[in-house]
Amino acid sequence: MISKETKVLIVAVLAAILAFGVFNWGFFGFFKNGESESRLEETPTPKAEETSVPGSSLSNKTYTDLVKQYEGKRIQFDQNCQMIPPDQTFKNRTTLMFDNRSPQSRTILIAGQTHFFPGYGYKILTLQSPILPATLVFGCDDIPAIGKILLQQ
Repeated sequence: MISKETKVLIVAVLAAILAFGVFNWGFFGFFKNGESESRLEETPTPKAEETSVPGSSLSNKTYTDLVKQYEGKRIQFDQNCQMIPPDQTFKNRTTLMFDNRSPQSRTILIAGQTHFFPGYGYKILTLQSPILPATLVFGCDDIPAIGKILLQQ
């Protein structure tokens, strides 16, 4: 059991730490010298941009042509929502083929961006990040982490 004097001492020490933080660091760094200073800077995030636009040269290619073209740069999602292969490394701004090999539609999360894939659907996406190296984590439907891609220079 902690004595009443010890409890009072603990509260006094915590109050002193909090007061010191408020006055010297402006509540632990959010305000300095009475001036408002935002610490919530927008961090550039990696993204996947779709490059398969109707009317482009990609729309004239067959699925078989695209599989050949993207050999070594094709990521598949199987019937169990697994990413094949699960871990890869590519250069920044690499264009890849993402291929749903399941009859079920899939919602694929790529670095926080949602991409819808119909059953047996595919997309050609360019992966890029302003800060390198960057790890893009993939999720599938309700599974938060099925694989990742490391982007490098």
